[in-house]
Amino acid sequence: ATRVSVVSAVLGKMVEECGVPPERIVVTPNGVHLELFDSPNPAEARADLGIANVDGPVLGFVGYFREWHGLEMVIEGLASEGLREAHLVLVGYGPAEESLRQAAERCRVADRVHFPGPRKHPDIPAVLPAFDVGLVPAINAYASPLKLQEYMAAGLPTVAPDQPNLREVLTHGEDGLLFEPGSSAALVAALSDLVGDESQRRRLGAAARQTILDKDLTWQGIARRIIRVVESL
Repeated sequence: ATRVSVVSAVLGKMVEECGVPPERIVVTPNGVHLELFDSPNPAEARADLGIANVDGPVLGFVGYFREWHGLEMVIEGLASEGLREAHLVLVGYGPAEESLRQAAERCRVADRVHFPGPRKHPDIPAVLPAFDVGLVPAINAYASPLKLQEYMAAGLPTVAPDQPNLREVLTHGEDGLLFEPGSSAALVAALSDLVGDESQRRRLGAAARQTILDKDLTWQGIARRIIRVVESL
């Protein structure tokens, strides 16, 4: 291949280790259509998800439920003092759903864990305003998780693992909070910090959306990167 497109610099290093010269590697992370997130309606979003009457901050996750996504850590964290008022909304489906439901029952927080089912991808921008915090409890080492960019476009503060591929997008304390990967205690501490501080949530959320603009993490921006590469050949 004349050029190899990868979704993160971490993946680029992996491709380089497979023998691709670094000058042939182009990083093109996932992006968003930012204009789809311009008219948030939290009340309508919560009604759509069946949580119109929920009091307290809403922690939200969108995606496929797998064991390695770390969602059980969040469910267990709901039983902690710092998250006693928080609700968790899991939009999607997947093989881990039954074990997550069981965890919610076991931790006696089932009344604060909501499973509204999956939504089609075009509907996601209208759903995200229901959340106060976006969740990426765990992700593999090389991905560019689409949910992260979409949370950011929606002006949500995100709590995510402190690992190189996510640091390519997020800066701890500026446009999100990063925690020690795999540490339940660190995850709960970060979530508790946000749940208890609405002003911080607003600040980080606004900065996250600005990061999308500053780094041009839109699909149009990604297209421009590819076009520049092709025109340079």
